[in-house]
Amino acid sequence: MGTRLSNIIGGLLLCLIFTLLGSKMPTPPGNKIDNVFFVAIFSHLAFLILGVLSFILRFSNFIYRHTFFYVFMGISNAWLGVLEFTLYFIGKVNSGALEAGVPNLVIGIILLIDEFIHKPSSQSSS
Repeated sequence: MGTRLSNIIGGLLLCLIFTLLGSKMPTPPGNKIDNVFFVAIFSHLAFLILGVLSFILRFSNFIYRHTFFYVFMGISNAWLGVLEFTLYFIGKVNSGALEAGVPNLVIGIILLIDEFIHKPSSQSSS
C-alpha cells in the first residue's frame, strides 16, 4: 500500500506543480487565452496518447499497473479532464475545452480503475 500511495501523491504533486507553473507563465500583451488553458490544451494530446499507449503496453506486459508511469498517466489524464471542465464552467474558455476534456477524463478514469481494481498481493511467511 505504501508504494501505491506514494505513486498517487507523487503524481498529484507533479500535476499541481505543472498547473501552477503554467499559470505563472508570462503572456504576450493582448492575449485573451488563460495560461492554464494554454498549458492544458498543449498537454492534452500528449498525455492522451501516452495514456492510451500505457494502457496498451500494460496488457502487453511491458509495464505493470503498480509503476509510477502508469499511475501518473491515469492521474494526469484525469487531472487534465477535470481542469478543462473547471475552466469551462468558470467561464475562462469556450465549449472546445469541454469536448477536449472528455477523452482525457475517460482515459484517466479507465487507468485509475485498472490500478485500483487490483489488490496488491500480500506476502506470506510460510
